[in-house]
Amino acid sequence: MNNPFIFSDSNKRYQTFDYYLKSKYGQKVFKVSLNAHFSCPNRDGTISKGGCIFCSESGSGEYAGNITHSLKEQYYEGLQKMRKKWPMGLGIAYFQSFTNTYGSLDYLHSCYDQFIDMTDCVGISIATRPDCLNDQIISYLAEINTKTDLYIELGLQTSNDKTAELINRGCKFETFKNAVRKLAQNNIKVVVHIINGLPNETEKDMINTIKDIANLPIFGIKFHCLNILKNTMLSIVYKELNLHILDKEEYLKIVSKQLSYLPSNIVVERINTDAVRKDLIAPFWNDKKVSVSNDLDKIMSNNSEFQGKNHENLTVFDDFIYKFSRFNTSYNNLILIGDFDMNLIISLNNYYYNVKHIMHNKNDESQNNILVENNNLIINKNYYALHSIDMIIINNMDNIIINDYLPYLSNNGRIILISNKDITYTMQDIVYTINKYIFEEKYIFEIKKSD
Repeated sequence: MNNPFIFSDSNKRYQTFDYYLKSKYGQKVFKVSLNAHFSCPNRDGTISKGGCIFCSESGSGEYAGNITHSLKEQYYEGLQKMRKKWPMGLGIAYFQSFTNTYGSLDYLHSCYDQFIDMTDCVGISIATRPDCLNDQIISYLAEINTKTDLYIELGLQTSNDKTAELINRGCKFETFKNAVRKLAQNNIKVVVHIINGLPNETEKDMINTIKDIANLPIFGIKFHCLNILKNTMLSIVYKELNLHILDKEEYLKIVSKQLSYLPSNIVVERINTDAVRKDLIAPFWNDKKVSVSNDLDKIMSNNSEFQGKNHENLTVFDDFIYKFSRFNTSYNNLILIGDFDMNLIISLNNYYYNVKHIMHNKNDESQNNILVENNNLIINKNYYALHSIDMIIINNMDNIIINDYLPYLSNNGRIILISNKDITYTMQDIVYTINKYIFEEKYIFEIKKSD
């Protein structure tokens, strides 16, 4: 198998959510959809009435749990169904229907808190709107994020505000960007939903949506083909205006191109929509998930496409460092010293609770009482206890004294030293070992405690 994409253990040329979850948890993990009785400000008159013109009567929660059952009952019912296929699988509680932060803080606590310490639940995913995330709610979400893995799913659909007005989205692209930045500042993973084939949108518009979000601090993305569902405003427009609906080949060729502009570190949670057949007016090709996925693989392979191919900001070397640090072991604290692409730092922040980027010159940057002065790492002991740093990555810094960094490492910690030249270095302390790698004409030295 000749696959140039590094975040894959199959023929997939994009980073699937399944690949990410297996890499992170070491086993099968799946989402369990829940219905928590939320509404939407775009339906109840606060912003508008009727909702987005494509949105179903269930608020895009066709596969969510039985609303008459408690949330825990819904979760375990869904878990049992999924375990018929994956008996040892673990779940993520997915609050899917409507806008799941559109409520009082007390109600949000009553919904989410019960899933934080559940044995069979490794995380919480919350679907919501960018205009339903005030500072108080984000502060609460940040608290959840320190206790379990948290994902916030935002329905962007398109970055084109003219299209957004046409589909009655009810908020501007700028509102979306502001919400993403606030969530990222609290290390909260953001998953973006986009829809291909919206009324009046060209292929260029769809590609531009990807380009517009590519450098935002997002964790993941979900691709959807526009579905025409019964009892929606879109179903009326579809009949009156004879809207063009993308066929499978059109759709997959667009997704293939979009993926090439998407940074390789962003996780692709889905490449198409699940629709209930009885509610669907058009198109009918997208209910065959395996076939659609396989056809995308063929198109990308035939066109020599892969995720991130046309995205310029993250280099192949950055991808290597990102993968190396992410999958070697499980870390909480990561420090970068030297010159790193900000997109790489954002990407790493999606996987670590605490990432610090430290410039060589202390006058350039100093964060949380951590700085580098005269090549020495200085850490305020009130912030970090000794032996608490899991990884230190040092990029192309001359005259670094490695021994000065060793005392700050945790038991499983390591130093990654990146250099443009080979270095002959002998550790005085035989407790430590050095592994050397050569990648893209760079020398990478991994220093860790001996097994």
